[in-house]
Amino acid sequence: MHRINPQHLQGFHLPQRTGGPQLDDVSRPGSGQDKQRREEVEQRNRVENLAYQLEKLIRESKDKLAAATVQEVEAAVQEAHRVREKGTPEEVKAAGERLERASHKAAEELYKSTGPGAPPGGPPPPAEEKKKEDVVDAEFKQV
Repeated sequence: MHRINPQHLQGFHLPQRTGGPQLDDVSRPGSGQDKQRREEVEQRNRVENLAYQLEKLIRESKDKLAAATVQEVEAAVQEAHRVREKGTPEEVKAAGERLERASHKAAEELYKSTGPGAPPGGPPPPAEEKKKEDVVDAEFKQV
């Protein structure tokens, strides 16, 4: 095996990495534009998912909510569908925030309509009384 004499390497310098983007950074997945695009797609997916959940909530609980709340939720869902496909990232974010506010308002009304301490599914089933059994404590020997 050959050893390199450090004296022979005088004047030879390895290039130091600077703070700017390097060629391998640009080609690496998840860099700059890819990361921004992924975040936009994730935001649109969150908005779409929340819109779907609110549509389902309205279908299932419309009779338990005030008419003004139902209209607010429906308007927020319609706006979300409108901007989800063709809106700017800022519009999508704003629509998501509006959906969240409408969702919180609807959840608060549903909670108030069931009353504090009551489970959302209605009253609990009556508990069955346990039968008291005669239990005998005994020892045994193995033969």
